[in-house]
Amino acid sequence: MYDVVPEELILNNTVQIVYNTANEAPKPIEYEEWATINETDFHPVIKQAAFEPTVEFTLHAFFDTFDDGTNRASWTLEDGFQNSTFQSPKTPTIFSALSMGEDANQAQIYGHQTNAIPLKHGDVVQLKVHNWDAGHHPFHLHGHTFQVIEKSFDVTSDDPVINPQIVEHQANPIHRDTITIPPSGMVVIRFVADNPGAWFFHCHIDWHLTSGLAVVFIEAPDQMQKNLTVPQQMIDHCNFFKQATTGNVVGLNSTTDFHGQPYGPFPLKMGWTPKAIGALAGCIITAILGFLTVVWYGTGELNEEEIEEEVRRHVEAKQNKKPLWKKLTGGRTE
Repeated sequence: MYDVVPEELILNNTVQIVYNTANEAPKPIEYEEWATINETDFHPVIKQAAFEPTVEFTLHAFFDTFDDGTNRASWTLEDGFQNSTFQSPKTPTIFSALSMGEDANQAQIYGHQTNAIPLKHGDVVQLKVHNWDAGHHPFHLHGHTFQVIEKSFDVTSDDPVINPQIVEHQANPIHRDTITIPPSGMVVIRFVADNPGAWFFHCHIDWHLTSGLAVVFIEAPDQMQKNLTVPQQMIDHCNFFKQATTGNVVGLNSTTDFHGQPYGPFPLKMGWTPKAIGALAGCIITAILGFLTVVWYGTGELNEEEIEEEVRRHVEAKQNKKPLWKKLTGGRTE
């Protein structure tokens, strides 16, 4: 949760639940560190075989310094958005899904940084999530419980206990709505897109969410348009705050015009970027020109007129130079 744990933070807090005051109170247990649970070791009482996926997505989560100087999260969807930090759209996503007709299946209408992933009704989704940050992240999915098919504690490890291979056709995998992914870890989850809506998938640490660690699944917008109705008070609420209730990310009925949508910040580019290369090249060229100018000037010869002018300047300077004693006395004599 914290990159650096504050010294004043109390890590051990205990309370007593008393059923019988005649019993002796137990001694509290203090934990120096907590064990990470592997959810795949558990199995539900009500059995459900692993789903067979029909669509697959792979997400990579990062934390970086951005070009506005802030530390933010970013997502990369393989074959999709790249290094994108979540920014709230000007038009609420569910309103866009309900009002854009067939175009509601196009991810771009929801905004460049809404991190939208459209799903068809009945899709069996396999989602692989990599955590490339140095901290643990509990990821939560709205609208569904999901099956945990695989969990790796370090995808760079050759240890099959830490980084196991996925096991297909599991008889009864655990299901959750939140899963914690350790640093350099990865999980594979599956769920059925049978609940039309706009569903958040985000880190459950609140300030990580506000730092952009979120994506949105746009699930079955065609079914949403047939079966969902937005309460009038929600529309009135948005109208009061002059917020669009129809259209794309900026309230327009367009698949190409997104002028005014949230855009940026972006991860700070490190290393030899084109600007850095150009700046270095400019410095080198300037230094070479300066050196050549000094050499050219130093190897030049003065003509007779220039020599006479130099002698004249030296003589005048010598004549105008005051003796030291005059400088000290201000030119006064007794």
